[in-house]
Parts: sequence; structure tokens; C-alpha cells
Amino acid sequence: MKKNDMDFLETIVFRKVEADILGQMLSNNKVCIINGVAGIGKTYFVKMYASSRENVVYIRDSQFHDFDLENRVIDYSFAKSITSNSLLIIDEIDEDINHYLNSSFFVALQKMSFQNIILITRQDVPKGKIPVLTLQPLTLEQTYELMKKTIGDKYPYTEQEQIARLSNGNPLILKVICSLMDTYSNIDEIWEQLLLPENKRLIYPF
Repeated sequence: MKKNDMDFLETIVFRKVEADILGQMLSNNKVCIINGVAGIGKTYFVKMYASSRENVVYIRDSQFHDFDLENRVIDYSFAKSITSNSLLIIDEIDEDINHYLNSSFFVALQKMSFQNIILITRQDVPKGKIPVLTLQPLTLEQTYELMKKTIGDKYPYTEQEQIARLSNGNPLILKVICSLMDTYSNIDEIWEQLLLPENKRLIYPF
């Protein structure tokens, strides 16, 4: 892949602008919340951001319930492994975010030596003391350009633009659409797949 293509993908998919904003937020705050709709790229964005950091701890919130990690996270052995530059990422927080932020578990986490904590959720987060970065959908132009770099000029511009609109700027849905475009040579077959009831589609966006 050419350097210009990599620069484009970094800007659009990795969201370089948002990464700079997140960096500024975390330089002034210990905790930051990332939110956005399903498939918008929250986990990918945070993992890419974290790739430049050392001592990253990534945990899905559901793991606490499945494996009783909550007690293990705040026990002595875990706390001892945390350094002053550690980054904790807690993904897929589905419970009420206000309740989560006020829980004894989260209060205990904030007292640890983590340099930063990033919380990832689909929920709308009311304004409060903790800064929130909401990932927005890609613009139509960004969506079209990303699709073009993924599948090339296999279809006429007008048809690709129409299909790009269907993704609503959601990278995961766009990925599904590009898979269809790579599989089917006939644009009518793609439309048929996209318009099928969810239980009859060959590829599911979620």
C-alpha cells in the first residue's frame, strides 16, 4: 500500500484528529470516556491509540461478571503490577454509566496508580466531571473514498455512492457492504442482499 493510502487510512479509520483530541484530554484528566454507536470503531480506535503506550491493560466489562475479575483487579497482586504510566481500558460497558462511575469498584480503580483509564460504551453520556469523546460517523465523502480504496473502481461512481450512503458512515456496516461488493459482480445482487430481512442475509453487520 502506498504511503498516501496509509496516510488516508490513518486519518479516516484510525481517526488521527480524534486521537490528538483524546491525547489532550488524557494529559489533563486521569479518566476519559469514549462513546458512539455500535460498529463506529470505538474499540479499534482505542486499541490503535494505546499501541503507542506501554503497560496497557485491556479488559471487557463482561469479564468481571463471567470470571469474577472485579475482586482480582483490585487485589494486592494486581495493584502491585500497576506502574505510574499504565493505561487501563475497560470496554463494552453496558450497565448504566452513571451507576458505573459511582460504584465502589470504579472508585477503587481510580485510587490505583494508573496514569489513565479509558472507558468505552455505546451509551449516551451526560456531561459531568469526566470528559467524553464521541466518535462520529464518517462523512459521505470519507465513506466513499474508504470504499474506493477497499474495492477499487469495480462499480460506477453513482452506484458506489448510493451504496456508500447505506452505511450511514458506519465503518463496520461499510465493511459488510464491501464484502458483498467483492463477492457479487452484479449490482442488483448486492442491493438484493442489503434489502433482505436480517434473518435471511448471508452477511450480518452485527
